[in-house]
Amino acid sequence: MTANEYWVEIWQGDLRLGGGFVLTKRYVLTALHCLRKIAASDDAVDITFPGASSRGVRGRVCERAEEADLALVELLERLPLAVPSPDRCKAGEKWHGPYRPHPSDPYLGGTVACESVKYQCENGSFIEALQLSLREDFGDYSGYSGGPVERVAENGQALIGILLEQYPDRQQTERASSTLFAATIAEAVRRFDSFDVSHLLDVLHPTEHRPTPAPPPAMADLEAGIVKAHRLLQALHEWGADGLMSPTDITALKLRVAEDLIGGGGST
Repeated sequence: MTANEYWVEIWQGDLRLGGGFVLTKRYVLTALHCLRKIAASDDAVDITFPGASSRGVRGRVCERAEEADLALVELLERLPLAVPSPDRCKAGEKWHGPYRPHPSDPYLGGTVACESVKYQCENGSFIEALQLSLREDFGDYSGYSGGPVERVAENGQALIGILLEQYPDRQQTERASSTLFAATIAEAVRRFDSFDVSHLLDVLHPTEHRPTPAPPPAMADLEAGIVKAHRLLQALHEWGADGLMSPTDITALKLRVAEDLIGGGGST
């Protein structure tokens, strides 16, 4: 699977729920309102990859961020997935939406009107969002929610947000205007405990464990990697709190440290 094929569709049986995208090798991010057709207690879903030939896999809705209209789906099977690189953007840059609800639908794209705006969702909560201007104007952009937003630049494309809401036309309220809002990736990651530093550390090195004999050399290397990862994650947390690095960069580095240790056995 290439880096351009990370978006997904979420199903429950024959019912198509909506779009989303691979955020890490373990999780898919989507808009919570895409899951309104299923019960809140029903966590089982199916994930398909329309942009790739990979077969579908089972998934589990593991976290719902009601206040931000976001949901996290855990992949129950590990695949050789291409994980997109999160990035920041600036007003005036071009953006592109690689996900379409149907092959006959057009791609969305345009320019970034504002790279960081305090946006009030339909439920009244505020999130950090991108304000996006559209080159298309067909009055209804429903079905695109949950899809990724990419920054388009000379050095390639990078993930900058997740589409959430279409802004209504003030004169014709039954239509949508040519403005969309997308949660930033930093905002999305902040909403889930699965990306919290303490949670990542618990996954890497549980606090409760049985005493074991002296580990063999391979286990010793893993323990050394855990200690190193622990220190690095703590340092990243402090740098973020001190404002030395952006939330997006901090998040990307935290996930890279965790996935490298889990997948590579301590090569961090």
